[in-house]
Amino acid sequence: MTAAAEPKAYPFNAVNRGVYIADNLAFLRTINDECVDLVCIDPPFAKNETFTADKIKPPLSHQEINNEKRLLAEWGIYVPKDAANNEIAWPYGTRTSGGYKDTWSWESDVYEDWINSIEDSFPAVNKLIDATRYVHSESTAAYLCYMAIRLIEIYRVLKPAGSLYLHCDHSANGYLRQLLDGIFGN
Repeated sequence: MTAAAEPKAYPFNAVNRGVYIADNLAFLRTINDECVDLVCIDPPFAKNETFTADKIKPPLSHQEINNEKRLLAEWGIYVPKDAANNEIAWPYGTRTSGGYKDTWSWESDVYEDWINSIEDSFPAVNKLIDATRYVHSESTAAYLCYMAIRLIEIYRVLKPAGSLYLHCDHSANGYLRQLLDGIFGN
């Protein structure tokens, strides 16, 4: 009887025990496969609402804003336009941000390479997104596509025994559960 080969372990190639406050997609794409023990995410909730700076409670302190800007600068992001070009959120509570949107559009929030990647690697997830688009709404389907591409990256970087904590509320809970089942298995 031959023993199975031990799976190759990849070292974690980012700051260990780091907290990153930004859109996670660009960051996740820089991390090696199967090297993370725990991922905690607090994504948008698909509230279908735009939150302006006066609705953000509590606003970020100057220290928090400066810390976020410092972290973004480490990735070469120095101004809101750089952040937008890299699909990264600029720190909220600054004069240039004005809040954030939690509304989703197939035309402005979904990229063709995301759709192709999801279709190639997780066809069942692609079918879920398509069904949601036609049964519920294009807005919810766009949100699911936004989340799916990120969850696929999280799946890639998590160790086989790793854990994911995803914070959400009732707005998209059922859809996100189906998305997680399609990516991580049920």
